[in-house]
Amino acid sequence: MIFKKSFLLLLISYIAINSFSQLSKHDSLEVRALDQEARSNISQNKDKAIEICDKAIKLASTDGEMMLVPMTTKALTYFQHGEKEASVAIMNDVILIAKSINNDKSLSGAYRNLGQIEEYTGSYNKALENYMLANDAYRRSSEYDGNPNLYMTIADLHFRLEDIPNAKENYEKGLALAPTWQSDKLIAEFEVKLAKVFLRIDEIDSAYYFANKADQFYVSNNENPKVNDPKEVLAEIAINQGEFEKGISYYQSLLDTLMLEGDTRRIAHVAQRLGKALIKKKDYRAALKAFEISLESHEKLQDPAVADDYEMLAFINEKLENYHVAFEFQKKYSNKYEELLNAEKFEQINDLQVKYDTEKKDRENERLNFDLALKEKENNIAKADLALRNYVIGGVVLLSIILLGVVFLIYKRRKIMQNNKMLKLEQKLLKTQMNPHFISNALMSAQGYIYENKAKEASVYLTKIAQLTRLVLENSRKDTISLENEIMTLKNYLFVQQKRYENFDFELTIDDALDPEEVYLPPMLAQPFIENAIEHGVQNLAYRGMLQVSFASTNENKLQISIADNGLGISEGSAPKENHQSLSSQIVKERLNNLAAFYKQKLDFTITNNFTSQDCGEGTKVILTLPLSN
Repeated sequence: MIFKKSFLLLLISYIAINSFSQLSKHDSLEVRALDQEARSNISQNKDKAIEICDKAIKLASTDGEMMLVPMTTKALTYFQHGEKEASVAIMNDVILIAKSINNDKSLSGAYRNLGQIEEYTGSYNKALENYMLANDAYRRSSEYDGNPNLYMTIADLHFRLEDIPNAKENYEKGLALAPTWQSDKLIAEFEVKLAKVFLRIDEIDSAYYFANKADQFYVSNNENPKVNDPKEVLAEIAINQGEFEKGISYYQSLLDTLMLEGDTRRIAHVAQRLGKALIKKKDYRAALKAFEISLESHEKLQDPAVADDYEMLAFINEKLENYHVAFEFQKKYSNKYEELLNAEKFEQINDLQVKYDTEKKDRENERLNFDLALKEKENNIAKADLALRNYVIGGVVLLSIILLGVVFLIYKRRKIMQNNKMLKLEQKLLKTQMNPHFISNALMSAQGYIYENKAKEASVYLTKIAQLTRLVLENSRKDTISLENEIMTLKNYLFVQQKRYENFDFELTIDDALDPEEVYLPPMLAQPFIENAIEHGVQNLAYRGMLQVSFASTNENKLQISIADNGLGISEGSAPKENHQSLSSQIVKERLNNLAAFYKQKLDFTITNNFTSQDCGEGTKVILTLPLSN
């Protein structure tokens, strides 16, 4: 590795000295021919493409400018086959050589290629940095007459990063330069992108002006834009303004064109937007056809957006009273959503590991730098005057103590932050253990309605199950949710359970002192106790069961959650057996332990008899106490 870097430095130095030693016309033509041959082999035969590039690089070794051509092709070959590190390393070498020969035009191209590599691999901030450097280098070039495409690339990245003001500024700069390139099509493309920006910031008149102007250009020139179609912007404007027929007409026209061209990815996108517009118009049969096209395209692409198709097809078939088909699509949606959620959790764990490894490496570098600084101080002390030695040693010792203290504080703070991250991650993992239990029980009950041919009951029940599934899956991704959201989820859950057993009533009450929109708490903390109250308290009673759930504030600024039933009570054997440890209670205990560590407060719950009445059993009451969080 050291030899390779040394060789590269010698090569760059040689090129800098002999940069005017151009190749002969014959050799230049041969280098370009080899480069073209390498490019034709990039996709099919990586090894052959690399071999040809190396041959061209060797032939062009005395001409820095010519050598950049096959080097760039070699970098793109590695990138095409997923070897980003090798590709980036070569592009950095291209940048060094371009700098050494003072060729700003080639330097601009190298930075732009490097930016594209970073962008396609999701490193958007690095990509933006390289695009800006490309623009700076191009400005220094003697051939500089403005490059609107560079401004478009930079603006696209700002737009992707939700930096709308910078996106707008760079689109406007590019549009101002575009006429110098004498390309009306490029101007139209800028107009569409500006229309999207104005639509994002709700400046509808400006959005319509630019989109309509671009559309008139494409219509008058009988051209179809490959990516940025103004009809999509015009359709969205019309739909937002309630002009459904006009918006649907734009979407349908665009979809018909894409179907002829066979652009699968854009077909999926436009068909989905068309379907949603038709649903707003309540034209469910037409919406069904649109989402079937979207589903077929997304399945070809293996795109995660297929989950949205499943959800909307379940909704449409329910509206069309195709309850069995709606049920099947709802199951597919639930399975796909859970699969995507699990993939997201796995990615979060990987990200956490990468961050941990990075922090560990940073700490090692800090310690290494500290050791180097300390050795340098010791060498300086040895060379100092003997009379000042004690003073210098004292100063170094004091400085060392301060530096060690700073390093220790930084290390301790990072360790605390890491522990907090791990606690939050563990809490999320524990919450995901509950979700399958909910969904499984609910779907089994829904299946019963379907087997009994109770279509309407099944439809209502499936709607509640779908709402409950979405709420549980969305809430499991959050550390805390509002009390209003928690109440909504519990109401759906209790409705589903009440329909299963049909032998109990329930009440949900909130203390007047609490604002449900302002109070926050960990999601689904009370649900396991409610489930126990139903399963072990009121499920098999000879009389009508009653379940009471209340949320109140205490004088100690605490949130108190009470779950009470009128079942047989703890003493009558309704509680689980001694050798059976309730999984839900265990999960709640683990969650409370994690929350206690996070809040630095002791959190627990109590279980007592409820003493409801002489005619009923003693009942059971569970009380959870949490910090009151706004």
